Amino acid sequence: LIIFEKLVGVIQQLLPNCCIHSCRLSRSELAHDLKKGTVDFAIDVARIVADEVVHQPVLSDDFVVAYYAPNFSNNKPPLLMLDKATYFASQHITVSSRRHGLSIEDSLMSKAGWQRDIKVRCQHYATAWQLLKQDTLLLTLPKSLALRFMISKEWQLVALPIALPSIELHGYWHVGQDNDVLHRWLRQGIFGKKP
Repeated sequence: LIIFEKLVGVIQQLLPNCCIHSCRLSRSELAHDLKKGTVDFAIDVARIVADEVVHQPVLSDDFVVAYYAPNFSNNKPPLLMLDKATYFASQHITVSSRRHGLSIEDSLMSKAGWQRDIKVRCQHYATAWQLLKQDTLLLTLPKSLALRFMISKEWQLVALPIALPSIELHGYWHVGQDNDVLHRWLRQGIFGKKP
């Protein structure tokens, strides 16, 4: 969400006639799509890729926990000290663009032997944020996104009560694009410096 908005702003300012398409990423086809040019650039979580795919970190962020507390919107927000026991005893919303499998945070928790009670699974954080209104659910998400969604004091943010590695997003492109002038310009706009 944050990276794409910045990218669209840069491209629209400098190339107003350029068309921008955001599409779902097929991880199994990434190297092929980048090589064929059907995808110029991809943004995804840090992961192992084929040798022909170049990547560089775009951003790193920590997880926080959000919940909905409308009764406190006009007063001082509640000081919820979320401990590990309460976190794992609660029901959660998880976000993943994939139909099956663990979300990023659940994969990290699984490695530590932890498992959450997932009540709702959805594809987008914006949807998950709105679903918080319907129940006493918790949503674990990157802090930059949570701050972006905080439009009122009805939603509360607290620290994640367990230690998880930061989430890291990388930009991916094909090695054949490394020296392409326009592609280098695109990467400079994304990374804010010459990659």
